[in-house]
Amino acid sequence: MRINFSKIMNDSVHTLNPIELVIHLIIISFILTFCSFFAAGMITSSSNANPILVFLGCECILFSYWIAVFSLKFLNKHFDMFEKDNPNKNTFEGWIIGLMFYGVGFFFCLTIIFHAFGNYIVGMGIGLVFVFPQLVMFFRRKTCFNERSRIISNEISLGYEPRHYWLLGLICGFATIGFGFFSLGSYLSSGNPPLIFCLIVIILSFMIISLILSPDLMNKKLPFEIRKNNGFNYYFVLCIIFCLIFAYIVYSLWGLLLG
Repeated sequence: MRINFSKIMNDSVHTLNPIELVIHLIIISFILTFCSFFAAGMITSSSNANPILVFLGCECILFSYWIAVFSLKFLNKHFDMFEKDNPNKNTFEGWIIGLMFYGVGFFFCLTIIFHAFGNYIVGMGIGLVFVFPQLVMFFRRKTCFNERSRIISNEISLGYEPRHYWLLGLICGFATIGFGFFSLGSYLSSGNPPLIFCLIVIILSFMIISLILSPDLMNKKLPFEIRKNNGFNYYFVLCIIFCLIFAYIVYSLWGLLLG
């Protein structure tokens, strides 16, 4: 039997036969495990962190991939994961759920790695940056993040494309949620800044990301169409600028509190 490696690595796993699936999983596992070894060595080379713990943290991404693959049959029964006329192409819902698995993998990965350095709270906060956007999009997949958003005056446009908003949520999340949990980690280790300050920043951060990931609501207020490519680009830049200003204000207030 001739093995088509291009098909094995590029086609969706649910279209592969059992032999092709096994080969696919072996290749992916080898690549990710090698990356985990390399990352563990790099991260712990100049620290006292436990390399085994760091390695296991990195492997969480591989574990999440395996879970996603073996859950695919179940997911296909309950969600519209792939387009009916193209089984190798994810629907919007398919992307949201697929990214959810990676987000959970990164959450546990970062939590365990930061735990190896004695600051798992910061790791959890940064990990939540990978999970929270998918959660928002998942609960709003029927009302916002779906293929219907692509139709504007009988024309097909970008719509509220989940991958674009995942990236936007990720970037903005680092400047908001990640910064909030960093301040909480600082409080737990040194007592500064005050706990109430940390909690306010974290709550505001989740509210900001929730608002950013409600483009259908923002689209009613902005003078351009977010569902089109140019409009989304403007929205992308505006959101990042806003979050950077938020981070700067928080950092400045933190400095004032330290006196």
